[in-house]
Formats: sequence, C-alpha cells, structure tokens
Amino acid sequence: MDIKSISFFFLVLSFISNNLFAAQLSAVAIAKSELDARAEALRQLAESIQVNVSSQTLISSQFKDDVATQELVDTVKTSSNLTLLGAEVYVMKTKQGYRAEAQLDTEQSFNLYLTKIKAEQVLLDTQISSYKKQSTNLAKFTLANELTPQLSSHIKNYLLATMLAVKPDPNQGEQIKAPVWMQDLANKNQWLISLNNFLDALATSDITDPKLGAIMLVKDISQEGIFTCPIFQENGSWLSKS
Repeated sequence: MDIKSISFFFLVLSFISNNLFAAQLSAVAIAKSELDARAEALRQLAESIQVNVSSQTLISSQFKDDVATQELVDTVKTSSNLTLLGAEVYVMKTKQGYRAEAQLDTEQSFNLYLTKIKAEQVLLDTQISSYKKQSTNLAKFTLANELTPQLSSHIKNYLLATMLAVKPDPNQGEQIKAPVWMQDLANKNQWLISLNNFLDALATSDITDPKLGAIMLVKDISQEGIFTCPIFQENGSWLSKS
C-alpha cells in the first residue's frame, strides 16, 4: 500500500452561545486508491484523539577485519483502534491519486457516544444484577467473562465521550460540575476491578466443580476438538465437591 499521508489535525472553535463551543477535528491523507486514502485519513483522525505507541530496539553486531561494530535501530509504531462515531470522509481525485479528508464535529460525536453509552448502561446494569444473584462460582465465572470485555468497551466509550464533551466557557466564572453519568463511570470501573479480582482469585484457588475446572482449563485455548476429563482421586473415585 503506497500512501503519502499528511498527518495533522486542527481545532476550529465555533462559538455556539456565550458559554459553549464545538471543535472540528480534521485529518488529510493522499493515496493511489480511494479506499486507502479513506482508511488513512480515518486512522490519522483517530490517532489525533487516542494513540497507542509501541517501540522496539534491535542490536546488530558485526565482526570484520578484527574490528567489532554494533548498531542500534529503534523502531516506533503508532496505532489506534477507535471507532469514531459521526466521522465524515470527503474524497477528491488528484494528480497523485486520491485526497481524503476526515472530519469530526466533537459536539455531534459526543451526543452519538452518549446515546450509545445509555443503551449499554441498561444492558450492563441488567447483567450486573444477574451476577449478584448467582450463588455458584460456575455461574459467576460465566457471567464475569461476558461482562469484563463489555465493561472495558463501555468505559472506553465513556472516556472518549469525556474528551469530546462540550465544555463551559471559563470566562463565565461558574463552578464546573461533573456530569451525572460520571458517577456511573466510576461505578462501572469499580465493577470491572471487582470482576477481574474475582477471576484472578478463582484461577489460583482449589476448584472442586469438574465442569468449572474443565471450562477454566480450556478458557484461552482456541484449538477445536479438545476433550477434558474430570480429575480422579488417589482411590480412583471421581473428584467431587464435598
């Protein structure tokens, strides 16, 4: 994929009223194909909001003519896995190929994320209530594994919405109050911590339920066609909960 990218983003402050403003984020990319130009522009736009950075250092040694040399090569990669709600891409044909500009209105995107968050909140609250009613580790383990990735995604949407939130004008001198939904964010974050702690404690505990033990044994195995058998005690009897 041959891409010449122009990686930048800017804020255009457009005052909506005396105390509110919206921001326009933009990123531009040029590529030989329309699809590549669109993808690169969206990637640049996402990285202007949240970016993952990874680095790697390679050391190469060479011995020649009784002389030893070493070379250090540092590689830094950036990536982003954000799905931007409300992003629009405009493409035009150029002599170099295609020029794509991705734009995001932060106020519009914030409202879209808030709608998504409210829908997720109803589902998660129902699942958490169901988790509280469970009495066996097997049932809790099953629900905890379903809830943890959903909670992680939900919290990520919350944090992104916080960054996109329309803010009061500081010149107004009014006290800034945390939105009501920030309380739910703290609650969901605490639940994520509690569920992870439960799963960690369960993984290091003595499992007496054969079905739970079998499920935990193959939890991170993607290979199909694996069969498990309950553990036998020394006298040959099946291990069971006493």
